[in-house]
Amino acid sequence: MPGYSGTPPQVKSLPVQTDACNKKPPGFTENLYLMFCTAATSQAQSPSEFANFSSPDVSSSAGCIDRGLRSISRWTSMHKSVGLTEIVWSSLSEDQRLAWKYFSRAIAAIGAFFVVKTGNIYFDWALGIATTTFLVIAVETQRSYSKLRPRFRKGSIRVAMALGTWGVSLLGSAMFMQAGLAASATVFSSDVGPHLSSTRSSLSQIVLLVAFVVAVPVAMINVFRQLRIAELIFHLPRQGLKQLFVRREPKVVTFPQFAHMELSVLAACLIYASSVASIYNVVSEVVQLVIHPRSNPSIERPSSGVLRTPPSAAHVEH
Repeated sequence: MPGYSGTPPQVKSLPVQTDACNKKPPGFTENLYLMFCTAATSQAQSPSEFANFSSPDVSSSAGCIDRGLRSISRWTSMHKSVGLTEIVWSSLSEDQRLAWKYFSRAIAAIGAFFVVKTGNIYFDWALGIATTTFLVIAVETQRSYSKLRPRFRKGSIRVAMALGTWGVSLLGSAMFMQAGLAASATVFSSDVGPHLSSTRSSLSQIVLLVAFVVAVPVAMINVFRQLRIAELIFHLPRQGLKQLFVRREPKVVTFPQFAHMELSVLAACLIYASSVASIYNVVSEVVQLVIHPRSNPSIERPSSGVLRTPPSAAHVEH
């Protein structure tokens, strides 16, 4: 043993510790107390520590529990410093790691074909960069968390949490606004529109429009607060990401769990990109309809001012 030149301890001192550990205090199960005693005995690094086990003040149940708790807390602190998937990733061989990378890249390439595109190259590129950055940080940092420098991994985790939190918040806000605007359009077409057409006074029309424009955001804000949408789209995602990336719980200990977690993160990124692109397409179509309203294709209005029925409709009449 390094740093020790004396005689090794006698084995007969160990049964003293075992007998002391057998004096289980009330409330302790056999398995829990045995774990404490085993951990305490295994932490002895020198003959003096072995000799201390046989002393009256340490070779008791209280001293055994204290050593067991210290050793377990030391093991827990070491266990917490690893990433979510680092235990399984470190147990894989290089061939297995490369095969898994091939498989995950193939799944990502296939899933990218099913992601909705917006047609705006700049928006698609920005969305792709954001989702790819989050995916890479979430996967790679958890594979080798303990091997990274603390400053670098903290910065990476902060970037991932910011992208995930604000990404979900923007998506949730856009979906809420879309639902609110759809409800407002229904109210306008069923109530406000008929009143505007039936009222001839321009002042009454202006007052009705102003009241509607003011009432819509006020009603949306009240619903936003009553339903606690902020907690759903900001606080809960942030707490979930903090649980995964900061506390790194629960740990992945088997390969099926490892595959499930990494493929789940990949699927979440693909679904998120597709959802954002779909909402962008809906909003862009609504804006185009407002700016450039489409004419009714079933009625043609020639330059002479006489309505002309399309040939298909005229054929039906005959």
